[in-house]
Amino acid sequence: MAPGAGFEPACNGLTARALATQAPRSNNVNILAEYIVVSMVGICFIKLSTRATVALNFFKKNNLMLWQDIVITTASIVFSAALVPQIYRCFKEKKCQITRATSGPTFIGLFAVSYTYYTLNLFLSTVVCFITAILWLTLFIQRIAYKTKKD
Repeated sequence: MAPGAGFEPACNGLTARALATQAPRSNNVNILAEYIVVSMVGICFIKLSTRATVALNFFKKNNLMLWQDIVITTASIVFSAALVPQIYRCFKEKKCQITRATSGPTFIGLFAVSYTYYTLNLFLSTVVCFITAILWLTLFIQRIAYKTKKD
């Protein structure tokens, strides 16, 4: 096999064939040695890039604190905190002003969204969205339990 034929790993834009053709032809051993060194360096670069790809896939699969998870979690915490005074007011007055047509689809949809976050490995978002769904379910149950005017 001639130097530079077959597998040629790239090393800073130069291939083994380019290095071999630029080398003086007086000594074939030097050409072969250069080809082997460049091939080994290229293989090292390939191994490093493969390891980097594996590391990126690990972070993608395990979603170690993605920014999307943080943003969704923060928004869901705000939504949950906004529901707590309403739940307390409904409990205190034994009268709920949120209609079943509002609270019913909302808690069902939030449970579905929570499951979707789980399948995307957004675990913080999953937990907080699940809590928000439970708060909406509480409003739905309060509306039924306190039997205010018909919806």
